[in-house]
Parts: sequence; structure tokens; C-alpha cells
Amino acid sequence: MNHLTDFKKYSNSCLETLCKEVETFPWDNAFAYAHWLAQTYYYVSHSTRLLALGASRFPVAEDVFHQRFLAHAGEEKKHEFLALADLKTMGMEIDTLPEFSATRSFYQVQYYWIEHVSPKAFYGYIVMLEGLAVAKARWIENAVKPHFQQNVTRFLTVHANEDPGHLENAYAFISKLTANDKQRILLNFDQSLQLYSALLRQCEQAAQTTALRKSA
Repeated sequence: MNHLTDFKKYSNSCLETLCKEVETFPWDNAFAYAHWLAQTYYYVSHSTRLLALGASRFPVAEDVFHQRFLAHAGEEKKHEFLALADLKTMGMEIDTLPEFSATRSFYQVQYYWIEHVSPKAFYGYIVMLEGLAVAKARWIENAVKPHFQQNVTRFLTVHANEDPGHLENAYAFISKLTANDKQRILLNFDQSLQLYSALLRQCEQAAQTTALRKSA
């Protein structure tokens, strides 16, 4: 497979590995899910900011990308507050759930990609997140719901419904890009996969630590 010409196939293949990690994550553990929601809140808080920054970096000659990033920013508006609302419904406060180093690395490096490499490279991050949501958001929602009496899956529900369209838009734009642009996107995609995997592991570790403290 040529990863540049068959980026969609390549990304789907790589996401399958991450999806297996998602399936083994302890979604029935309230502490693990709370940490996951908190980390989601932290990185999603930067989604519109990153998209706005990326939009500002496109020249007039690439207005189609400028407009797409602006439109996407509008579609992601205030989504971080959905995760925050789910946390509050669980009786959790964001101040008690610290941001992990993997989470910071996950989104902070996107500012570098946009400002020092190319705003188009940000599509690697987009495809990783939207692709995971398309593949697993509904699955996670169904895995979580039986363990809570109240609705604590607002964030998941919205992204299960909306992200398929976002992902196809991303693939459509990527297909028109040069080999150099696609290479940058691929590198960012791979990096984002690894960092998100680290984020999941840190959520599990933190949940175990929290459980031990509660039982002490």
C-alpha cells in the first residue's frame, strides 16, 4: 500500500489498533471514565483555537482551506463543555482531575505543526480524532451507559452523530493535496495516534491510583 495515495486505507488500518486499546479500556470504572472525560475536556478546549490559528495561516490563494477551517471551528464550538457537563453529572469537578503530560503533548504539538510546518498538517490530528469517533464513539457510549443512572454521555452522543460528516470532509480535502502535504499529515497522524494511546494509559493508571486512595 502506498501510504500517500491510500491515506484513507492506511489511517483506517492504524485506527484499528487504537480501537482495540479502546475496547480494553475500563469504561465501567467511574474513575477511569472521569479521567478520560477530563482529558477530553482539556484537549477539546483547544480545538476551535487550533482551527482558528490554522485558518489564519492560509493565504488568499488557498481560501477554500481557510473557509473550511473556519467552518469546522464553528462546528466544534463549545464541545468541551459537553465533556464538562458529563463530569458534573457524575459528581466530579474538573479541578480535582489534573491534566496529564500525554494530554498536553497531544494538543500542544499541534501549535507547532500549524505555525512552523504547515496548517495542512493539522489534518493528521483531525483524521485521528474524527476517525476514532466514527469507529468507536457509539461503542463507548453503549459501554458506559449501563453503569450510570444519569446521562453522562453527552459528549459521546454528539460526536457519534456529527463526526462521520467531518471525517469525509477531511478525506476529500486531503485527496487534493500534494505528496509533501500528505507526508506531513501522515507524520502528524502517526504521532497523534501514539500520544492518544499514551493518554488512555495515563487515564487507567490514574484511575488505579484514585481507587487505592479511596480504599485506604
